[in-house]
Amino acid sequence: WWIAPAMNNNMFAHPAVTDALEMLGGWGCRILETAEGRMACGTTGPGRLLEPEDVAALVAEAFA
Repeated sequence: WWIAPAMNNNMFAHPAVTDALEMLGGWGCRILETAEGRMACGTTGPGRLLEPEDVAALVAEAFA
């Protein structure tokens, strides 16, 4: 399982999200890093979804 989290930077920093992503990683899920930038809600920071070509490149690299 590959997970590309994307959410408001305040939500992304919440301990419940951090704990959940850590748990999923411990179960063998691959958690992709988030991008930083402007969110739809107007805030800026980590939590932005990676661009599709970046996700595709990471998956292709893992299977190369």
